[in-house]
Amino acid sequence: MRSLRVNLSALPARIVIGDGRVDPALTGTDALTGQSVRLSGNYGVLYDLEVNGASGTAVALSPRGGLYRGAMNVQDGPITQTIKLPRTGNALKPDEPVLLWRPQSDRLNIDFVPSSGSNLPISLVFYRARTLSGFGGLIKTYQP
Repeated sequence: MRSLRVNLSALPARIVIGDGRVDPALTGTDALTGQSVRLSGNYGVLYDLEVNGASGTAVALSPRGGLYRGAMNVQDGPITQTIKLPRTGNALKPDEPVLLWRPQSDRLNIDFVPSSGSNLPISLVFYRARTLSGFGGLIKTYQP
């Protein structure tokens, strides 16, 4: 498991996942051979992200390594939801981020395992978001 705790101070901000430098591959010991091994791509690793200062932002996923398709569990205050990324099709182009979530609370938790068949690295990009006028305090959740 890889736990990341992030405090947003300046926007836009970016969290890089699975690039081998900012987020290096995990190392460990092979249970059968006892040899040291490196888990290239961090596939099968549970990422536990806690982002503080997320209120008033929009979070997007940018596929930096090619095709990406998967699921993430998002906890935003009282809301907990599992979402598909992207909602339909595949995320392919790094210059076309896919909207992930618009946090309502200051602390956002995102848990996911990089999906098999998808390419890393990915970036989670946080942008300043405008307040929605006429929202009326209504909370709408994503329905896959």
